[in-house]
Amino acid sequence: MKGLPMTVWRRNADGSIETAVVDLVQDVLFVSESEDHQLTLHTRSGEYRLLGALEQFERLVPDYLLTDATNVVNLRHARSFDPDKLRISFEEEAATASVAAICKDKTRGLLQ
Repeated sequence: MKGLPMTVWRRNADGSIETAVVDLVQDVLFVSESEDHQLTLHTRSGEYRLLGALEQFERLVPDYLLTDATNVVNLRHARSFDPDKLRISFEEEAATASVAAICKDKTRGLLQ
């Protein structure tokens, strides 16, 4: 699939704001949503922020899967699924994403 660039931001340790362009297909491992509806894009190079709706990512990128109420996973980078812990792991990354019990079978089928 062709890349989908998006401008995002993050706050540095010194309080400054840094903007970047990330590719939703190649760079993003998963997207999580906080209680205040701010999105965090978890990438290989760190976390970035964006305002928007979590569900838009599943519609925008065919390889994204809504795994629970707060996470959309990029299946291109998902490497394993632990059905006991309901967690998805990513290629050579310490980050994991949660999976709702109701999505367990669907997730297992897509990652085997």
